[in-house]
Amino acid sequence: MKESPTPDIGFILNALAESLAHSIDLPEADSIRKQLAHVDLAIPLPEAVDQGIYSHDWSARTYETLCWEARKVLALGRSVILDASFIRRRDRDMMVQTASEVGATVFFVECLC
Repeated sequence: MKESPTPDIGFILNALAESLAHSIDLPEADSIRKQLAHVDLAIPLPEAVDQGIYSHDWSARTYETLCWEARKVLALGRSVILDASFIRRRDRDMMVQTASEVGATVFFVECLC
């Protein structure tokens, strides 16, 4: 019996994003990270985890900006899906605090492959 291949999470998320694009805002952590660093969004960066714009300091700036962008959308009464890993508890806590300040509810979705 053949095993079915593991679905490509990126493909699934992109399909979801396209179907929701007109009704929900979809800020992406990697796009924000590159904008903060003045890097062309189309250029893939080969940097390792915790190095370059993926360092601890850059990640902190990225998540602060992501939360600020989410706050602006949520304050308008709109929904938002944040394309980010939220692997650090402090980043999740910051998003929960941001949402609660504007009366929104947060749901974190963990994708496992």
